Amino acid sequence: LVEKIFGLEDLPTTIDDWYKYAARLDNQWRRAKAIMARNQGNGNKDRKPIKFKNYAAPRYVAPDPNAMDTSMGQLTQEERNKHMKKGLCFECRKTGHRAIDHKTGTVNQKPCPNQEKPKMLPFGTHLRAMIDAQPEGEEKEEGQKMLEDEGF
Repeated sequence: LVEKIFGLEDLPTTIDDWYKYAARLDNQWRRAKAIMARNQGNGNKDRKPIKFKNYAAPRYVAPDPNAMDTSMGQLTQEERNKHMKKGLCFECRKTGHRAIDHKTGTVNQKPCPNQEKPKMLPFGTHLRAMIDAQPEGEEKEEGQKMLEDEGF
C-alpha cells in the first residue's frame, strides 16, 4: 500500500488523506483479487464472499445530545453490575432464575420464593407413627409409654 501511495501524482499531506488513499487502494486490491478468483473457476462454491470494509468512514461519531433514547429496557452498566451482584434476572428484575428462562418458558416452572412451604407436622406425630407401625409386642408398648412420659 505504501508503494502504491508513493506512486500517486499527488502525495497525501494529512493523516486523513493517508487513510482515504489506503482504504481506496485496499478495496481496489480486494475487488481485483475476488474477480481473479472467480475467473480462474477453481470451483469453490462454498467459499464465503469477501466483505469489503469502508476504512474511510469515521471511526467514532459523537452521540447526538438531542437524540431520542432508543435503548428502552436495556440496563446501564451500573444497573447490570448491581443485578449480577444481587443475582437478579435481567428481564423481570426478580431472583430465582435467569433471563434465558423467559425465552425457554421455564420461568413459571420454578418455585416462587413467596409461596408458602407445606407445614411440618410436629415431631411427636412422626414418632407416634413409627411406633404404631411396630408389630404388637413389648417394644411397641415401651415406645408408647416413653411417648406419654415425654409429653408427646
